[in-house]
Amino acid sequence: MPMAIVVQGAALAGVLAYAAVDAVLVILDGGTPINTGNIVAYGVVAALVSLAIAWRIGRVAPRSDLAKAEVMHWHSGAVLSAVIAIGALAGLVAIQLDYTNIIDYVDPSLVLLSCIVLIPVPWRMISGSLAELLEAKAPRDVVAAIDAAVAQVSADRELTVTHVRSTKLGPRLSVDVDAMVLPGAWDVSDVDDYREELTAALQSLGFDVWAGIEVTTRTPAEGK
Repeated sequence: MPMAIVVQGAALAGVLAYAAVDAVLVILDGGTPINTGNIVAYGVVAALVSLAIAWRIGRVAPRSDLAKAEVMHWHSGAVLSAVIAIGALAGLVAIQLDYTNIIDYVDPSLVLLSCIVLIPVPWRMISGSLAELLEAKAPRDVVAAIDAAVAQVSADRELTVTHVRSTKLGPRLSVDVDAMVLPGAWDVSDVDDYREELTAALQSLGFDVWAGIEVTTRTPAEGK
């Protein structure tokens, strides 16, 4: 799943780069004439359709990373379409104000501006998914939820947690907890119970939770 999102992000970055380069070439070539009426209609319809599809995908699969990436694609398409419509409207205004010398530059200039504004979208898609592939730390909001769940379950069992590690890979969330116990206070069944309670506490995040629990009677210094 993260690899698929990287590919989607790269594809979106390629589309934006192509549109930006094309807009620059059009500007250097003296702009392009626009049929304002048809372009306004096309831009509005395309933007509304893109937003409707993005909304539907988000409703069908609200927790899927692939669906979120697809929603970003459609949102970007909606922005580009809206910019085209705005460019055509600006052309109409320029005609009314008798600024005919700038009409041909309005559309490519707005396309270039929209590409610059949308650059963070593929960047977030690519950087976030590459971090997952490299088993980096889970996102901040997920880490905060994990810390809260670990603190609650550990407090109920009077357990001293020394370290918590977490990583997210697509729908899978791996959580490793290191904790100290008193000699003879815990056995295997206690570890199983703790793991089950922690897994249950994390179910609300919507991931396939893999919880690993390591208990020891030694302090971190003694373990070294």
